Amino acid sequence: AVVLTGNKLEKLVDLEALTKLKNLERLSLLDNPVTKVKHFRPYMIHKCSKHLRILDFNRIKDKERKAATLLFAGERGKKLLEEIAPPRAAGKEASEKVEVAKTGPSPEVIERIKKAIAEAETIEEVTRLEKALKSGVLPEDLQDPQAKEEAADAEMQD
Repeated sequence: AVVLTGNKLEKLVDLEALTKLKNLERLSLLDNPVTKVKHFRPYMIHKCSKHLRILDFNRIKDKERKAATLLFAGERGKKLLEEIAPPRAAGKEASEKVEVAKTGPSPEVIERIKKAIAEAETIEEVTRLEKALKSGVLPEDLQDPQAKEEAADAEMQD
């Protein structure tokens, strides 16, 4: 089970890491802006394979699973997926993220933590990484040696 209730997840693409968790059976994204995105529930049902059984404390019924499969089937479904969950763009959106990075964590830090969450094997690890994501501070075990040296040098200069 993964509980991400009350975070600031806004886009379906932000949930991409979760769709890769093969044993994810229960997921809560309540009180996140992403739950208001059109087709949020069918998207998550479609993307999280057959293992996801409960989404936001509501059991996923076979009828709902079939509807989600149909919604995203064929060429029209492919276009709909691209429309509601466009892949991260490297152009304009990336330059906007750089401005955000001045006050918060860099996109690289966010991506590194999200990747670690996707690869986490225990709920404790996921919880620890979620806290890191909220605080915007990359845990030491995820930092590369070069970054550690630079951080240590910066501390010595202060």
